[in-house]
Amino acid sequence: MKKTIITFISLISLLGCASLSPISPTFKTIDIPIPGVTNEAELGDSIVQKGTCYQWQGIYLKNEIKVSGLGLTITLTPQKLAATYEDNNRVYYMTDKMLWEEILWLQMTKKYVVGGLSISKNDKNDIRIWAKHEPSIRTKPEITPIVEFTEIVQVEQSSFKQELIYNGRSSEAVKFLYREISGSTLKAPFSQELQYDLRDGNTIGFKGLRVEIIEANNMKLKYKLISNFANIQN
Repeated sequence: MKKTIITFISLISLLGCASLSPISPTFKTIDIPIPGVTNEAELGDSIVQKGTCYQWQGIYLKNEIKVSGLGLTITLTPQKLAATYEDNNRVYYMTDKMLWEEILWLQMTKKYVVGGLSISKNDKNDIRIWAKHEPSIRTKPEITPIVEFTEIVQVEQSSFKQELIYNGRSSEAVKFLYREISGSTLKAPFSQELQYDLRDGNTIGFKGLRVEIIEANNMKLKYKLISNFANIQN
């Protein structure tokens, strides 16, 4: 009976409220570090990165919050949520890790659903829990959410990153790991071990990358980026 009531209220909410509009992410280029500046890195650190990804405005929920009543409990644990939808009055920050616990026919069911927090555009303190599959659930939590506005980088299918990782020194040779990471599930990560003899010079190169090695040992690397990877081929 309770489920029927919620479904009925949901239909009213869908008919009576403005539909949610998706929020598009911004396209971000990763290009680290700044050329011409001396940098230091430790063994295992990524010393150069270049790539593309998508960036969303978001919030970091710092405390656990919940709403409960009539056999239903919704819980959000501390996590980051991306601003995914909006309407005229509110911005909706979404996760797929919202715990939905419900008693149906004297049995407790637990599942993770899509939903999160919505924040009023006119009052940042007006924060409510919402569920995408039950639009009528737009309720103030029992404990005031502690949130911090932040940026969230999400890997999408077209995202791509190249990086060079320092792997130490052996005699006159410095070693690196080159790695490519793609957001596409059809493209496996690619890596290649590289080694350079410093007796041939202190500038190394790979795929358009040029790095000046200033000092290297098995703990740290001091270096200067001359030019980053030439092209990103997704």
